[in-house]
Amino acid sequence: MPWEEAVELTARGLAALIRRAMGNCITVRPVTIIQAAGVEPNIGAAHHVGYILRLLEANGYVSHTYVKRIGRQYYTYYVLCRSRNSNTDGHFNEDEARWLWEAAKAHPLEEAVRLIAGLITRLRPVSPHASVPNHPSFLVGNSPILGASLLSAHGAGS
Repeated sequence: MPWEEAVELTARGLAALIRRAMGNCITVRPVTIIQAAGVEPNIGAAHHVGYILRLLEANGYVSHTYVKRIGRQYYTYYVLCRSRNSNTDGHFNEDEARWLWEAAKAHPLEEAVRLIAGLITRLRPVSPHASVPNHPSFLVGNSPILGASLLSAHGAGS
């Protein structure tokens, strides 16, 4: 799945879920977002959406996460809230989270998808995965310094 499609899929799913929310928080997994976007879940899409959720979490848009065991599997749940609550962690940015909710609730769906996709693209303009088009494959771990040091450590950088 191309990065742009993964971004649009995630934005559409988030916008749909936030628009339907009755309270101040939604709890999602990658599959939840894919289904809300109207797409049949698959492992590739789930992988990309999970990455984008972790990206949103690292940038303060996710209130908190928790892991739940179902049978032998462990699933990570992401909780996106409009405002701070008793469970929010130290990375939560209430202003940014409120912007995300207002973008989804105050605009028509297609405009909300465009705004949220723009946000994700600003956070990560290209795919982090080498198998996805537009990946900066000359970088390792998105760091030219790390990439150069790893290549030279293995004799490939000289």
